[in-house]
Amino acid sequence: DLPKAVWARRTLYQLKGHPLLVNEVFLPALLNFQQ
Repeated sequence: DLPKAVWARRTLYQLKGHPLLVNEVFLPALLNFQQ
């Protein structure tokens, strides 16, 4: 089953004058992870 909602963000950085787009997706299952 897929989660009903996930959190994501997109950030645009500049690296030596060039754009660097970073996409991050946070999965709810990681909150339940135990070592």
